[in-house]
Amino acid sequence: MRLKVLHITSTPCGISGVENLLISMSRNYNRNKYQFIFCNIFADCKKEQSFPNEIRESGDEIINLFGSSYREAAVIFYKLLKIIKYKKVDIVHTWMFHSNFLGQLAAFILKVRVRIISRQYKDFLYLCKGKSEQVVDLISERLCSHIVACSEGVKEHLMEVERVQPGRISVIYNSVDLAKMIADCDAVEQLKAQFSLNNCVVVGTIARLYPTKGHRYLLKAINIIKAAHPNLKLLLVGDGPLKSELMRLSREYSIEKNVLFFGHRTDIPELLSLIDIVVQPSLEEGFGITMIEAMSLEKPVIGSRVGGIPEVIDDGVTGLLVPPADAEALASAISELIKQSAKRKELGLAGRARVEKKFTIDVMLEEYEKLYSEAILLTKR
Repeated sequence: MRLKVLHITSTPCGISGVENLLISMSRNYNRNKYQFIFCNIFADCKKEQSFPNEIRESGDEIINLFGSSYREAAVIFYKLLKIIKYKKVDIVHTWMFHSNFLGQLAAFILKVRVRIISRQYKDFLYLCKGKSEQVVDLISERLCSHIVACSEGVKEHLMEVERVQPGRISVIYNSVDLAKMIADCDAVEQLKAQFSLNNCVVVGTIARLYPTKGHRYLLKAINIIKAAHPNLKLLLVGDGPLKSELMRLSREYSIEKNVLFFGHRTDIPELLSLIDIVVQPSLEEGFGITMIEAMSLEKPVIGSRVGGIPEVIDDGVTGLLVPPADAEALASAISELIKQSAKRKELGLAGRARVEKKFTIDVMLEEYEKLYSEAILLTKR
């Protein structure tokens, strides 16, 4: 008999890094042993986009619980209780802040045998949120039976800051579905022509425009090296509340002609193919999935030495690590790779090999399926 696993997320737009991960899981998991059901709470009824559609294409059930405010949380929670009860779920696996709390509370009340949280962030709640969010996170962790950390850095934070016992934590790295990371060459050429990127050195980052992603330090770094590299272009892919502030900074640094704001995009393989050097200047990062996506396409990467990024980037071998919030060091690393095309190629090839060894969807799913089976066995003892 197959184990039923309910995956719960909470994002209005229905698509983010976590949802992309779950789409890959849906396409590749062992359907002889498991049945995955997917639920997105606080969904926006006007934005039913590629997350539910791609899940359905894989043959799995996706449930959207629409709502946009905390006033609707009680209704969403009631519906979650009904879903868990009537679907006869064996495992509830939650992935994001709001789904962690409501999903784990519902599963705890209904005495679901296995209740798992995947923690994708390290210091986010401590850097960006208030005490109430931190308390909610701690409650969610006490309601679950097990926590999956996406890196050793996140596990260390859970143990040292949030006092979670190490026996309740497993580290399972995020992954990339290599079958999806194939760019359409014609589309890439069209983008190059559209944005006049031929004969340019292109630096880029793919991340939400949030303070913790460190975009302001990347803009400052570009300002530092712009005179030495006049054909330099910076691609900022992603959207968020800092967009107007970052546009203002680009004008202040007089680099607005060098910076392209692409907004939210789904054509990630094509965009990464445009970029010569991929940068993740985060101030905190649980893992850094953009890094492995870029490495899978043989792109050299530069990342901050924070959170799980040093577990992704082998410094000097598959990419370069720099201190966080250090625009001078970031500028130096970017300039070094601009000048050394052979080194860019060397780092890119080594990065691809590292992804194939450690960060594929098959490796990740094997770990998750092992965890599910072992957790169920423990409940029967």
